[in-house]
Amino acid sequence: MKALLLNKRLRFTAFGFLICILITAVWWTTFYSGLKDEIDDLESGQKASLHRLERLQSKKKALWNENQVNMEKQKDLQRLSNLLVGGDSALDVNTEAQKLIRSFWEGHDINLDTYREIPSGKWRDNVLVKLNYQFKCELEDLSDLLNYFETLEKVIRIETLNIHYLKRKEDNLQVILTLGILSITNDVT
Repeated sequence: MKALLLNKRLRFTAFGFLICILITAVWWTTFYSGLKDEIDDLESGQKASLHRLERLQSKKKALWNENQVNMEKQKDLQRLSNLLVGGDSALDVNTEAQKLIRSFWEGHDINLDTYREIPSGKWRDNVLVKLNYQFKCELEDLSDLLNYFETLEKVIRIETLNIHYLKRKEDNLQVILTLGILSITNDVT
């Protein structure tokens, strides 16, 4: 072994080999292990970010579904709101209902004898405005009036309908019509 160490070339090679091992060890401890730790930190951060992204996507989907349900409910509320006779109070609803009925009567030969408001009723917690009409008309006009109420798409209900036949040439029907109009307002009368 002593002879091997005396050989200059062999010493130089061994010394170079040791320097290479030393440089590799320094590189390993300084750079590679630091980079490896940094890579591990980045990978754990990436996993945490992916987990957070999955949670947010799940939450986004749930919120989107909830939004769709709310939009459907909003459409239903709008549709139901359109069915109501407009007005901020029972008196306003009464006035609007009379306008709707008069707009029909203007185009038809219906002779109004009496009109009166009947004391309002209640349906659940809401006011049910009641109107009573007595009029004379032909069968065709009564049929048109009933058809008008059916196609009106408003919450107007025929409470009572009494028809008496009169032996006359014109206006041979005497009709007593009571209407109930739902009023979703805060007043209770």
